[in-house]
Amino acid sequence: MTAPANANRCEPCVIIVFGATGDLAKRKIFPALHALHRRGFLHPATPIVGVSRRPMSDAELLASVHIGEGEGDADGLRAFAQSVRCIVFDHTEATLPGFVAAVDELASERGAGAARAAYFALPADAFEPTAALLVKGGFFHDDGWRRLCFEKPFGHDLASARELNAKITRHFDESSIYRIDHYLGKELVRNLMVMRFANPLFGQIWNSEFIDHVQVTIAETLGAEGRAGYYEKAGAVRDMLQNHLMHVLALAAMEAPKALDADSVRDAMVEVLRKMVPPVRGDFVLGQFGPGEVGGKPVPGYREEPGVDPSSLTETFVAVRACIDNPRWQGVPFFLRTGKRMGKKLAEANIVLRAQPGCLFRADRAVEGEPGPNVISIRIQPNEGISVEFTVKAPGEGLRLETAVMEHCHHCVYGLNTAEAYEILLHEFLVGDQTLFTRWDFVEASWRWVDALTAARGCEAAAFPNYVAGTSGPAEAEALLGDGRDWLVSRDILS
Repeated sequence: MTAPANANRCEPCVIIVFGATGDLAKRKIFPALHALHRRGFLHPATPIVGVSRRPMSDAELLASVHIGEGEGDADGLRAFAQSVRCIVFDHTEATLPGFVAAVDELASERGAGAARAAYFALPADAFEPTAALLVKGGFFHDDGWRRLCFEKPFGHDLASARELNAKITRHFDESSIYRIDHYLGKELVRNLMVMRFANPLFGQIWNSEFIDHVQVTIAETLGAEGRAGYYEKAGAVRDMLQNHLMHVLALAAMEAPKALDADSVRDAMVEVLRKMVPPVRGDFVLGQFGPGEVGGKPVPGYREEPGVDPSSLTETFVAVRACIDNPRWQGVPFFLRTGKRMGKKLAEANIVLRAQPGCLFRADRAVEGEPGPNVISIRIQPNEGISVEFTVKAPGEGLRLETAVMEHCHHCVYGLNTAEAYEILLHEFLVGDQTLFTRWDFVEASWRWVDALTAARGCEAAAFPNYVAGTSGPAEAEALLGDGRDWLVSRDILS
């Protein structure tokens, strides 16, 4: 990923990070900006402004940023530090003129021009008030472009998302709005479209004639980890299903875009969601973890974590059967699953092919072993790569069948230092490419589908906790698959 100094360099602008003292900014945003600076993708005139509500020096801000050892030499770190400024702004009208003047002065001093790239690492309820204040105070200039990047969650249901979008679009049009989901920046998620549409080997069998079902799993080993205030309101459905899982599903299921431009790709993705059948009772399983062991260490149940209601009904696990009502996917279920405190952290999509009708080897009594399904696996994390499972004859006398694996190991080929998701997405944000960002109609369609699940869930008390920390989730999730299928990840890796 290392590039010549001027390759893909962003044009000069002022980068402003609201919420610069928060965990997300310190762990992800500033390290990604540092990586872009180190690789020569940021213009030398570009200053990076961290916005703090309380007085803080530039050095104090930088000292809080999580830049790992070996991620740049001393000279590079000093050069990055010279680009970073901490400016105090308490998000009130009283301090607005001083904040705008300080940013304009910095832009003039550096020769950054009038373009502004504002990253909102803030709670969703602070998006619109902050954006409105900036417009009112003349923060955005008519002779320069303006871009705003918003973190998830974008609303907590369809009604709140529509209200938030209506407020923001009073001040900015869709071309200026970048709704970020870091999963779209992950290399193997981005590879899904290339794998499908650049290879006849996969593309010609990517339909209901050949595919039995699709599984997408995002498993986490962590619990609430100090985020109980947020997670108690969100749960697994809003935190993971509505965004990460829906994006992977859309890329796996979409028709070929008319072109590779942002709108064509996003048109194809949103069309998948519009064809999804609303879930009803029996289409999903919810869970909450109890005490158990993860990595050989005892962990408490969700209800025992700090800040969690001792009688909480918040789900930490969801598995759902999704159906897409179009010719390509008629009769092919998509099984989506995510959970906290599972046995291993991973994200993976498994495409399971149908058995051949009248399989010669299945019928022949002289054959030892039963041929398993052919499976195409896209490993998003860890150990990123693509594998294909298929049946072979084992060596020796007789006819004994075994499963073999063809493997593309991403880090074996490209090394461990390929760009992190936030680095990819921040670069696309700064150059103005919206392909990897969520358009409003996708947000709207995903919330409409998730709201149907929420309505089907009802208000009755759930039998929580219903799975032990360190396992692969509730037993009911296995039955959800039906037809003798198994969760491939839970069977082979998590159990």
